[in-house]
Amino acid sequence: MVASALLSACAQTPAPSVETSGVDTGALYFQNDPINHRPIIDQVAALYDTAAQLVQTSTVNGAFIGAALGCDLTVLSASNARNCLLGAALGGVGGAALGHVFGESAVARHLELVSPDTVVRNIHNASNQFESIQTDLPQLLVRQEADLKSFTMRLLNGQINQVEHDQSVAQIAVERAELAQALTLTARHAKQAAENLKAATSMGQTGLDCHINATTQLADDVELTRSTFSML
Repeated sequence: MVASALLSACAQTPAPSVETSGVDTGALYFQNDPINHRPIIDQVAALYDTAAQLVQTSTVNGAFIGAALGCDLTVLSASNARNCLLGAALGGVGGAALGHVFGESAVARHLELVSPDTVVRNIHNASNQFESIQTDLPQLLVRQEADLKSFTMRLLNGQINQVEHDQSVAQIAVERAELAQALTLTARHAKQAAENLKAATSMGQTGLDCHINATTQLADDVELTRSTFSML
């Protein structure tokens, strides 16, 4: 929720609706989950997917496009324009030749190494998804604790044997491990996205401070949520 508040102060485009994106849940080892627990696991998997997209959209991987856009041909001489475009072409991988652009302050102001609109859309999606998780995850944890107590009582009353008890407990342990893994990776992605945006700022793009703060806050909030439950 803090990340959402930070993002709303960035004065970008109006908050878009949450996108529903596919995710390879197999990569997170989500398997054999009870039906009543599946929604929260899907939510966390979707958040992980959005955070991964945020890493991609915040990465300075379009250096040629950014540098070419930075070549304001109306303020450059024909010679400087050729140098700028040549620098953009040579710096297409990793942006190594963007020094051609930084020579002119008028050009530097036009740099757009990452798309703020795309970044803000991903942050909005991640923040909205995370708010839903903050509501649903505590309910799942309460159910799991109740289930653990029920397993113990049924074992003591002879309703199940030790093997059945251990298998049931192990299933909850697996669910928590999967949730912990997804949340940990999500926080890691959010931190990486913040570093990517800082890199774009250091290379001359402006107006990303709000996005850096919102992404950093998202990482902190996800880590805090991960810390609210223990592994069995």
